Order: sequence, then structure tokens, then C-alpha cells
Amino acid sequence: MIRYIIVDDNPKVLEKVKAKIDTVAHEYELEHIASFNSSKKAFEEVNQADFDLLVVDFEMPVYNGVELAKKIANDKKIIFLTSTTDNEKLVINNLDISG
Repeated sequence: MIRYIIVDDNPKVLEKVKAKIDTVAHEYELEHIASFNSSKKAFEEVNQADFDLLVVDFEMPVYNGVELAKKIANDKKIIFLTSTTDNEKLVINNLDISG
């Protein structure tokens, strides 16, 4: 079972992303642990032992997705959500990943 959390400052996006994931959750053995509409709240409340996958918005107030991932998702799988195409290189360079 892959336990995941979602962090996005837009409540409508949180709902839509969770609804999409719910359509494949059983097939891919995904378990929703929590959703947060604030990167600060996620930072304060998330226990790294509680999840395997972070689904996170790239652009948020307080901590952006990269900053939050560095703080709470060491050695975790991460999916970044973004509405722009300019963020890919920034994400890759900041997290030392290949794509």
C-alpha cells in the first residue's frame, strides 16, 4: 500500500486531485492519508513516517513545493503539481533529480 498526502493552497485543486487519484487508488493500492491547503500546516503536522508519496503544488505561499519537499519528504516519492511549464528545470535542479 502506498500512503500519500496532498498539499495545495487551492482547495478546489485539492478536491479534484484527490477525486482523480480515487479513481485509480484501488488498482494501484493507494491510501490517502491527509490533504493540506497550506504548506505551513503540512510542515507543522506531517510525520514523515506516515506517508510514502507527497503530491504537492509547486507554487504556494510560505513554502513552495520544492522547499516543502526538502523539509518533509526526504527519501520519499514526490509528484509536483504546476500549471506552468517553466518549473521543470527549477524542480530538477533544486532536488538533484533526473526528470
